[in-house]
Amino acid sequence: ESIYADGETNAPTQWAAHRAYQDLVQGDAEVWDYRKTSSHLDNDDIPTLFFGEMVFPWMADGDYAELSGLGLKHVADSLANKNDWPILYDTDRMCQVLEAGSSRAAAAIYYDDFYVDFDSSMKVANGPMEKMVSRKRTRSISLPRALVN
Repeated sequence: ESIYADGETNAPTQWAAHRAYQDLVQGDAEVWDYRKTSSHLDNDDIPTLFFGEMVFPWMADGDYAELSGLGLKHVADSLANKNDWPILYDTDRMCQVLEAGSSRAAAAIYYDDFYVDFDSSMKVANGPMEKMVSRKRTRSISLPRALVN
């Protein structure tokens, strides 16, 4: 979740996704506890939870335990508690570079993306860049060859 720590006003994240998820579980564990919902994947009445690209503190102890010995838990905790993030996204500078033609950009935007709101994507991609909007192959769209090379 460090991608959201854009400058010191948004840092540290302190496991924001985990804290938000814990609030949901405490409110209604039957609906939100992934250990309960994932044990009933054949039941359409129980929601499937999509965590997307989030990393939770317990993953280093469970799902990715083999990486814990390599320092994953320490690195993840350090990132979650980092409070001196620089500005990660200088949108004004990006627009200047793109408008000057010294760089190119492309955006793959999906109508039915599980993780990114369509209108938010269109707002961010509002600039001199090629936009590929699709509802077909979510998160696996191919970039035009001219942009890859």
